[in-house]
Amino acid sequence: MSINRRFANRLLRHLPVKTLALIENDLRPISYSSGTTLLDSGERIDFVLFPESGMVSIVAPQVDGESPELAGIGREGVVGPIAAIGSRETYGRWLAQVPGKAWRCPAPTFQKAFDEDGAFRQHIVCYMEALLSLTMQSVACNAIHPVEERLSRWILMMRDRSDDDRLPLTQEFLGQMLSVHRSSINGASQTLREKGLISAQKGAVTVEDRKGLENAACHCYRLVKQRYEALMPGSFS
Repeated sequence: MSINRRFANRLLRHLPVKTLALIENDLRPISYSSGTTLLDSGERIDFVLFPESGMVSIVAPQVDGESPELAGIGREGVVGPIAAIGSRETYGRWLAQVPGKAWRCPAPTFQKAFDEDGAFRQHIVCYMEALLSLTMQSVACNAIHPVEERLSRWILMMRDRSDDDRLPLTQEFLGQMLSVHRSSINGASQTLREKGLISAQKGAVTVEDRKGLENAACHCYRLVKQRYEALMPGSFS
């Protein structure tokens, strides 16, 4: 398999050269800060984004004042992939949780490549299947598993999409993403710190013991990661 080392985004990185050529001339670099809404619910999708760094969350429309996270996207994926099959309107908010950079591609270019090139279509369909698996598992996880296990899973997912053990996370943000009260996050975070798995500074969490954190996480983390690797080898490497 050819590796396009110009790109950190794993989808672009693993596209065949001829397939990449279908969209490469239309790619434009952008950057975004934490809290930026990249796509909002009901908004027309004019561009899709291939993240190179940072993390984007798909956040459900607000229910009773809460907007829980459904799935996270980093350099393994694409923001707005539904544009490939003709849907030009998004559901939920696609929110930048960690500052980053991405390649922006016009939706018509993205859809044309999907329609005309089998290799491109296969990569995008596999990614959408992986993303659906993550979304379904996240919903089940949030309904069943203890906060400590869910917090460990979420930190690991974010670490997989980063080159740094130090992650820009606040208690308020984690509570919002896991849809739990801040006191619950404080308690779970304290337990992980006491076990030496993480350390915390103002506005940041540092992974101190990756293996230990994996052991503390629910099995959802391993299931989803295995699914990504089966569908998209090299997603997190």
